[in-house]
Amino acid sequence: MTTMVITIMAVSICSYGQELRPVRGQNYRWGFVDETGKNIIPYKYDIAREFSEGLARVSINDKWGYIDKTGYAVVPFQYSIAGDFSEGLAPVCNIYRYGFIDKTGKVIIPFIYQKAGVFYDGLARVKIFGKWGFIDKTGYAVIPFKYKDAEDFSEGVAQVKIKGGQWVFIDKTGKEVSKNISSETITETNNTQISTSSYDVILIKDGEEIKAQVIEHNLSKKNKNCVKNTAFGLDMGLGGSFYANHNTRTRSTTSFAPALGIRVMHHFNPYFGIDFFKINWITDVFYSEMDEGWTMRLQIMPGIRGNSPAFFKCMSVYSAFRLGYGMDFRLATLSGVSHFEGLCLETELGLNLTPTVFAGFAYNCQKYFVKGTDSKVAMHTFSFRLGFNFGK
Repeated sequence: MTTMVITIMAVSICSYGQELRPVRGQNYRWGFVDETGKNIIPYKYDIAREFSEGLARVSINDKWGYIDKTGYAVVPFQYSIAGDFSEGLAPVCNIYRYGFIDKTGKVIIPFIYQKAGVFYDGLARVKIFGKWGFIDKTGYAVIPFKYKDAEDFSEGVAQVKIKGGQWVFIDKTGKEVSKNISSETITETNNTQISTSSYDVILIKDGEEIKAQVIEHNLSKKNKNCVKNTAFGLDMGLGGSFYANHNTRTRSTTSFAPALGIRVMHHFNPYFGIDFFKINWITDVFYSEMDEGWTMRLQIMPGIRGNSPAFFKCMSVYSAFRLGYGMDFRLATLSGVSHFEGLCLETELGLNLTPTVFAGFAYNCQKYFVKGTDSKVAMHTFSFRLGFNFGK
C-alpha cells in the first residue's frame, strides 16, 4: 500500500513539472520554466509564446520558428510572423504573404493570403483582395471572400462585417443566423493576424484545382523587391568645379571634372540605409590667370541615404548625405606639387532607375586648412552621376 502511494505521488510531480511557460531572464531574453520555477529551456529567444498543441512559437533575429518542450527547433526560424498551432495547423508569414503549415513544418496551404487567423471549428478566416472569407484545412473557400471584416468561428457561428459596417452572425455555410448587431458588441480577440498590403491574389479555377495568381498592386509598399539590402556600387561622374582661396579671394574655374566612385551600402529597410564607405577619386583641371594644372582628390565619406516609394515599376527617388575626409594632390606648372587635407561634404539627389542602375546629381565640397599657414582653400564640384549596384 505504501509503495503504491509513493509511486502515484512521483508520477503526479513529474507531470506537474512538465507544464512550461515563457519567462524573460536577466539577460533580457526569453526561455521556459516549469511550474516549480526551474529553467527547462535556456533564455536565448528574442520573443517566446505559450505552448499550443505541444509546440511554442519563438523568435530569434526577427525570424520565427517552433520548438518542442525539449527546446528542439521542430520548424526552423524562417518566418517573419507566426501564429499558434490550432487543430494541427498554424498561420505563418513568408515576407509578404502567408499560408498554413503543419507540425513538421510542411506547407499545407500555400502563401497566398493578405491576413489570416487560426483554425477553429475546422475553418480559418483569411483575407484575399481586400475581402474576408473562410477556408477549410485543404484551402478550399467554404465561405466566399465578401466581408469587410471577420472574427473566428466559435460554437458553430462567426461574426462578420457586411456592407454598411454592420456586424452579423453566420453559420458554417455562410448563412446569416441572427439579427444585425452593432460594432460595440464585438469583443476583441487575441488571435494572431498576419498582414500585408503588397500583394493581392486572384483565384483561378482550373477544373477541380484552384490556383493562386499573385498580383503586385501597391508599388509604393513593395520597395523591398526594388532595393538591394547590401550592395557594392560603382559610379562615374562628369561635371564642373571651381576653386576658391578664402584668404586671397581668388577663384579658378574648371571645365572638366571626371570622378570615379566606389561605395558599399546597406539598407535597414526599403526606405533608409547607410553607406558604410564611399570613395571618390576626382580629377580637376584648373584654368586661372596665374597658373594651371591638375588636381586629384581622394575622399572617403560614410553617409546616410533615403529612398522614396516606388512609383513606376522599381523607379524611385533617392537622396544621400555624406561626410568624410579627403586629400588633395595638385600639380601646378609654376608652384610644383602641393598636398592638402581636410573635411569633405557631399549631397546627392537622383533616381533609382532599376534595383541595379541609378543616376543623379551631386554637390561635393572639400575645405582645406593648409598646415603652417592661415590659408583656407575650398573646392566645390557639381557633377552628374551614373552608377551601378552589384550585390544582394
